[in-house]
Amino acid sequence: MTSVTSMMRGGDAFEALGFGYQGVKRKVKTPWVEMPVGQSLDPRQWTDPTSDEVTIQGVLFPEEFGEQSQPDGIIAASLAGTEMMLVSGDAVEGLICGMFTVQSVQEDMSFHDAAGSLAAMPM
Repeated sequence: MTSVTSMMRGGDAFEALGFGYQGVKRKVKTPWVEMPVGQSLDPRQWTDPTSDEVTIQGVLFPEEFGEQSQPDGIIAASLAGTEMMLVSGDAVEGLICGMFTVQSVQEDMSFHDAAGSLAAMPM
């Protein structure tokens, strides 16, 4: 089954059906520090951005749309410390988000069908 790819991280495609996502969150930290001075309020100084985090949350239905190989590939890249490019959009209007590493992967394997097989796996 071929599906529309809406985002890619390296060779891992997030698709409309299959290995997709429900939400994407981004958190950029740009801290300011207080500079202590005498006889005045402490001014703040910008110290440049310190992190840019993207969180991708989704559900995989291995029975209907594929297997565990894509999540396993992301976990393997995480364990190896592999930095990969994150691209959002399609071939015509893609947005290059930059190079990212996987900091953590969380799996919830609590959804099973009547036969006891894994029915859906929230990522």
